[in-house]
Amino acid sequence: MKLRICLLLFCCFFNSRLFAQTAKEIEADFMKSFDKLNYLRADTSTTSIDKLIYANSKIEEKLKYYTQKAPSAMAQAFVKCGGLVSDDGLMRILSWDTLTGGTEHSFENVIQYRSTPTANFITISSENQSKYVYNYDKLYTLNVNGKNYYLVTYYGIFDLYIRGEGIRVFSIENGKLNAQAKLIKTQKGLTNKLYYTYDQQENNLDVMGDATLTYNSKLKTITFPVVIDNGEEGKLTDNFITYKFTGQYFEKVKP
Repeated sequence: MKLRICLLLFCCFFNSRLFAQTAKEIEADFMKSFDKLNYLRADTSTTSIDKLIYANSKIEEKLKYYTQKAPSAMAQAFVKCGGLVSDDGLMRILSWDTLTGGTEHSFENVIQYRSTPTANFITISSENQSKYVYNYDKLYTLNVNGKNYYLVTYYGIFDLYIRGEGIRVFSIENGKLNAQAKLIKTQKGLTNKLYYTYDQQENNLDVMGDATLTYNSKLKTITFPVVIDNGEEGKLTDNFITYKFTGQYFEKVKP
């Protein structure tokens, strides 16, 4: 009987130690996974697309695992692992280049959200989506009359020089993530996003250069360049368009 109790206590202790990862350990584990991706992509002689896909799936598995087994440590490590976290901590995003594409980059992103600070995180993955998956690079929180909205800037790289950029609005309503929060007022009506494409070669820009769309959280303004349609992809100009939050919507400001 004593032996059984001792074994039970040992198993409980072992399991608690197994799941007691620190934030630094989790960060190191994620960095190891990203290093593995880079290694596989560089070693083209022996690496197959299946190996890259498998390596990417392990990143998502780790995110789900640590979120469930070590939520506090995962929260501390999230940003250092390359993630984005909202000011209220209710929404966070991990995006990365899967390295499975060529001149058209292939991204993966995982969104996690919760309805209250004490609720469990719900995970949404872009895996297996038929549409192009963009990379989310910045996350801002905007409070409107006690309700938080989440503004996320994103981009896609479709060719050696062709790039798309935008900003979209999320909210959490009735315990679910609303990806269609229409907080932007345009001439065509209310929308949840602004988006444009352009040719970086036309403007002599670096392919992996900084985004041309910006959000100023203090002024509550979205600013991006006027794009001229040259018959193919757009060309950036020196003129800018600004949308400012007026209390209810983001509305275009006269230059």
